[in-house]
Parts: sequence; structure tokens; C-alpha cells
Amino acid sequence: MGDYSELCEMYGCSPSDPDFIDDLIDSIYEENIVYEEKELRWLSKNKHFKTLNQNLSDIKHLCHSDINKTIDFNLMVMLHSHIISSFESYLSFTFTQKVMKDRKYKRRLIECESNFNKMKFSFSDFYVIQDSLDQRIKEHLDNIIFHNLKNTVPLFKGVLGYEFNKEDLEWLGSAISLRHDCVHRAGHDLSGNKISISRADILKLIEKVSDLAKDIESSLIK
Repeated sequence: MGDYSELCEMYGCSPSDPDFIDDLIDSIYEENIVYEEKELRWLSKNKHFKTLNQNLSDIKHLCHSDINKTIDFNLMVMLHSHIISSFESYLSFTFTQKVMKDRKYKRRLIECESNFNKMKFSFSDFYVIQDSLDQRIKEHLDNIIFHNLKNTVPLFKGVLGYEFNKEDLEWLGSAISLRHDCVHRAGHDLSGNKISISRADILKLIEKVSDLAKDIESSLIK
């Protein structure tokens, strides 16, 4: 009974109020509705998330297509590259969009990025730099390679507050490394051997990328 009394006190109600529990449930339900509406608004606005999902859907259809086995390997190589490129594009555009629209994120970026910390200027240049700050930030973000996890992971954590978990970093790092073989050596490793890549691998990667993107999106609405 003690816990119930404390709960009533927390919400400024009397333990003898017969409607307290019903009112509390209604209140929690309404809070969840507001959160879900906020989540849906963000998801509907982020066209880059939509683009990624469309790309993944198209890739899945291509993966299921019936083609000659002699060219199947080349198709899987191209699809793997396209998945990683699509995800990199999503990360880049989403990060840039969030930073450029929020002064709080701009400040965090400036504080955690060494390129900005190393800048030196006289006090007389203050307003000139202030007026060109957005342009400087945008140019800096445009030059970041977002499939380089050494850049991406600290930025998402330090600026947006999103932390990639260890498991995601492991499979994503392997997929990015394999992409290098796909793009620069047409699906062969440094020894000239064909990489191992199948339709099942492509479908599994699509699922993992999709789940990770959803997790990122969910964190950005909080």
C-alpha cells in the first residue's frame, strides 16, 4: 500500500480517489499518442529516410530477379555497393539536415570538431565569421566521408547524441570493407580472388541497414 500512496502523492492525488488509476492510465495513453504523433511527423518529413527505404526496396526486388547465373555474381557485387552507398547518403543528408536546422547541434559540432577548434581570428573578424558560419559548417559537412566510421561514429554521438552499438559497428564495418572490394576491384580481394557474396547476404544486409536506420530515426525524434 505504501507504493500506491507514494504514487498518488507523486501525482498530487488522494489514495481514496477511486478515479485515480483510470485518470493515470488515460494520462499515460495521451502522452504515448503525443509521442507517436511526433515520431510520425519526423519520419514523414525526413525524405532521406524515405529515399533509403525506396532504394532498399528496389535492391530487394533486383535481388529476387531471375537472371543468368553467369552474371549473378556481378549483380550481387553491384547491389552490395548500392546498399552501402545508399546508407552513406542517408547518414550524410540526415546529419547535415539536423545540424543546419538547429543552433544547438551547430554549437556541438563546432565544439567537438578539431577543424573549428584550430581556427584563429582577431576580434575584429568576429561578425564576418559569424555571418559566414552556416556556409563554413555546410562546406565542412560536405567534405566528410560518412562511410568512414572513424568520422561518423564520434559525430553522431557528440553532436546528435546517437551512439552506434558494438554489434552494429561490427557488421557495418565488415560491409563497408567488402564494399571497397566491390567498388575498387570489381568484387575481388587484394589477392585477386572473388569475394564471397550471395543473394542471402544481400537480403540480410538490407534488413540490418533498414533496422539501423529505423533506430537512428527513432533516436532523433526524442
